[in-house]
Amino acid sequence: LLDELLWRIKQVYVDEKKTNQEKLIEAAAKGMVSSLDPHSAYFDESETKLMNEATQQQYSGIGAVVTKKPGDYLTIQTPFYDGPAYRAGLRSGDKIVEVEGKDTRDLTINECVKLLKGKEGTKVKVKVWRRTWPREKEFVLTRSVIRTRSVYYRLLPGGVGYILLTAFNKPTTGELDKALQALTANGAKAFILDLRNNPGGLLRTAIEVASRFLPTGALIVTSKGRNPQVAPEEKYSAIACKKHNQPLVVLVNGGSASASEIVSGALKHYKRAVLVGERTYGKGSVQQMYRVFATGGRTLVKLTVAHYYLPDGRCVDRMLYKKKEWGVAPDVEVKLPEWPLEWWNERERLLEADVFAKYFDARFNKYKDTFIKLAESDEGDWHKYPEFEQWYESLKTKMPRDLVRRMMRFELLRRVSDATAHRIVGDYVDDVQLKRAITEALKKLGKSPNDVPDYRFFSK
Repeated sequence: LLDELLWRIKQVYVDEKKTNQEKLIEAAAKGMVSSLDPHSAYFDESETKLMNEATQQQYSGIGAVVTKKPGDYLTIQTPFYDGPAYRAGLRSGDKIVEVEGKDTRDLTINECVKLLKGKEGTKVKVKVWRRTWPREKEFVLTRSVIRTRSVYYRLLPGGVGYILLTAFNKPTTGELDKALQALTANGAKAFILDLRNNPGGLLRTAIEVASRFLPTGALIVTSKGRNPQVAPEEKYSAIACKKHNQPLVVLVNGGSASASEIVSGALKHYKRAVLVGERTYGKGSVQQMYRVFATGGRTLVKLTVAHYYLPDGRCVDRMLYKKKEWGVAPDVEVKLPEWPLEWWNERERLLEADVFAKYFDARFNKYKDTFIKLAESDEGDWHKYPEFEQWYESLKTKMPRDLVRRMMRFELLRRVSDATAHRIVGDYVDDVQLKRAITEALKKLGKSPNDVPDYRFFSK
């Protein structure tokens, strides 16, 4: 069948540039594997490289997370604070207009990233524009090895240690151990583990993470496959390691999947943690990576080989349930409020006009210490922002001042993170799920938000 289709395409297809046999076979491979289920996939050579970089949390480049809209310049979403871009003075929001003389408006984001990455020690020339600069500036950056992170943490008021875990990669367990050690040393009496929007990762890492909070030998998950030679039934239990017995709250939502569900499901089963948030995604399948010998091992195929089952014997996979029984349900359901529909268009107008960036452009250096303090908490009070009323009036908007404050807070956290070279996490001011998690953690300590001065603004 494939041979005939290839022959026919090469004979008659109108655009000869699209009849490359290798690319057509690769496209057929992608279609064949992806037809099995949403999680099986074929990765070409470039995708395999990106997959390895993501799992290892390491690559060589300039050290920046970038975004791009069609027809627009490449934009730095956030720099890595120990990378070449940040050390050279590049910051969040800067636009990279050229890479090695090529206009980034004419390139895809993947083409831009490919130009920015390269061998450690090599140089790349970029031209950058910032809103407050009179003209573009040119930089020559020396690429270096960038080590990304999957664990971020912060000691919140009241002795609550907040840990954001963004993925389950190879370095994740070591990062988590450092976070737990640092928070404990600084007086954390309870922990919040934030797994919201964590898509999962390595099964082994999930076992290691859960083991930090469960007794050695406790069953965490069981996997069962169709082919016992490839995926025999295996039981995974908590391993011996340093245990942390402080009260624990886990935040989950519809973006928490796979390894996140293994960890949260096991912690809930043993009543080791209180789960707060929304029902998880429902991905109860296990994928295995295989090198493709036909390409000399340069490409990968990821295939679903088994389903996993929580300690109570239940599989969380949404494909197995017709009703809403998939995933892991929270003990305390808290839904994030949606943005008021009547203000949606106005929100887009303000963002398009960059009003929040312009507010901080004009005032950040003058009120830097105030803004750093407000980044910790503004207690939901727009009065605390310098020159707010005058600036608000200039917007010619009817949007309530508190909604405007909520929007400007995103820009505030970005500016302060750049200024302090430290990513701010655990911002509880407007996060109703995190505020409830804090309340549950304090409850385990025999306290309430009203007992902690920094939380009284939301305990009313």
